[in-house]
Amino acid sequence: MADNPPTPAPDLSHLTWKSDWEFQVATDSRCLYIRESSGSMLAASVVTLGIVGTAGYLSWSIFFPETPNTLGEKAFGVLMLFVAGFFAWIPWLTLRRGRWMVVFDRGEPASGIAGEIRYQGQRLAMERVRGFSTRSCGGSPPRSTVVAELHDGTHVSLGPVSISTWPAHYAQQAATWMGLPFRYSSN
Repeated sequence: MADNPPTPAPDLSHLTWKSDWEFQVATDSRCLYIRESSGSMLAASVVTLGIVGTAGYLSWSIFFPETPNTLGEKAFGVLMLFVAGFFAWIPWLTLRRGRWMVVFDRGEPASGIAGEIRYQGQRLAMERVRGFSTRSCGGSPPRSTVVAELHDGTHVSLGPVSISTWPAHYAQQAATWMGLPFRYSSN
């Protein structure tokens, strides 16, 4: 790590963020910033609270009924407790992880500062990256994510999984910014 010192957190207050589908995009002279929008985080929170509240209410009404329950109703109550617990875990995980953001830093070659991609607390040196593409993540409807293709033939996933055409849009934008090729992948 001696040759790759930590990059200080950028001051994002000077940036003008532009909404781009469910994400926000901003640039300065050196970096392209793409982050999760507040709207998508708020919508996910509302849906999660609705599910937790409904599942919690169903569990409560089954375990403390006004009339005796059958074994099937009690089993359904246990299932609803698991559903409520799972969906209560999601906001905790999101708060712990924080807002998703990826930074494409071109660096300053004239000053000897190498470019890099910063994502999920990790850094990927640009000299390792051959280009960007999308990869299928399966599912129905089909989902995809953005990957950085490396010179050694491997790839690194950079973004969240989405069913929209957003991953291809984001990968093309990043490739243009970094001066690297983009290709659609059928993998």
